[in-house]
Amino acid sequence: MSFIRPDVANAANRLFHRFFTHWVEAFSVVFIGGLGVLILYRGIAEEGYIAVLLGIACLALAILAAVAFRRTALMRRDPTAAGVVEITEGRVLYLTPKSDGGRVDIRELTRIEILTTSDGPFAPDVFWVLTQPGQDPLIIPTEASGTGELFDAFSALPGISWEAVTLAMCSTDDARFLIWEKTVAIS
Repeated sequence: MSFIRPDVANAANRLFHRFFTHWVEAFSVVFIGGLGVLILYRGIAEEGYIAVLLGIACLALAILAAVAFRRTALMRRDPTAAGVVEITEGRVLYLTPKSDGGRVDIRELTRIEILTTSDGPFAPDVFWVLTQPGQDPLIIPTEASGTGELFDAFSALPGISWEAVTLAMCSTDDARFLIWEKTVAIS
């Protein structure tokens, strides 16, 4: 017999996974950076050139790791969430048991947006909105498994705004962020 209601336990578990497990890289960057500062400080205080070089190397490693982990930390989600994103041969396919899901061809996309709501962190609050002419926009929650692959799929699009993606992932308000829009060449 549990003294904690199952819905409260599930919410606490999701919160733990969202804010700890997904940011483990950030914690390691802080640790390596702190270690680098400590070694650098000791090297300067004791005039140890090797320690100074080692401290600088640790700091450089921490900065490089922080840059590398920045995007992936924002896109990692719960793999047990409903829905799966698959990308094959230039087509994004979203499968979900709750609705029909959908698919879009990356070459046919005219607009990519991220929709954010204020419902988080206990409910899905960030959604990819993929617009293709002739069909309803495909709305994919970032909680779906495989959404990290969208980064690779969209990286070839000219003019995509990764800064807007980062801002959208950090947003807690009801908002819409334009990530990419197809430009029509005037001839």
